[in-house]
Amino acid sequence: MTETRRSDRRRSVTQEVTAARFRAQGPRRPSPPSARAQCCRAGRAPAAIELPPLPYADNALDPYISANTIGYHYGKHHKAYVDNVNKLIAGTEYADMPLEKIVAATAGNAEKQAIFNNAAQVWNHTFYWKSMKPKGGGAPPKALAAKIDAAFGELRRVQEGLHRRRGHAVRQRLGVARASRTASSRS
Repeated sequence: MTETRRSDRRRSVTQEVTAARFRAQGPRRPSPPSARAQCCRAGRAPAAIELPPLPYADNALDPYISANTIGYHYGKHHKAYVDNVNKLIAGTEYADMPLEKIVAATAGNAEKQAIFNNAAQVWNHTFYWKSMKPKGGGAPPKALAAKIDAAFGELRRVQEGLHRRRGHAVRQRLGVARASRTASSRS
């Protein structure tokens, strides 16, 4: 199989995974106007892009992701993107736009790259948190499992390969760390 065909299959599987996640959330009901839209209609300044709350407690993903890791990644890293995008859009035409429209409006515009990068990372991190749940995981739906099998081979073998690769990467890192500590102790 050519590399291009493999890449196309992987892209197809990725799109199917995303679609399956959205389908699992159930049908979307029309939501009430956002707080930003309500503020604008009332003549008040729109609210800034906000750091959405985590959909679970910060220790809910233990032992896979610790509360400390989530606290750092969500409370500092994700929040920094929110703070940065708010500073960058203040007083611009993007100040009263929802996050998704900011991302779409600035994509591919080199002059707006900082706005795009920070807004896209806010969206990306929000999606990341919503993509996990306590006691989640398990086997994918049958249709998705069939696509994974077709693109990558048997799911179990793919998972085993990823675990081996991760273990190899960790061992490599530890070996490099040991080697550098040994070298520095000799000097």
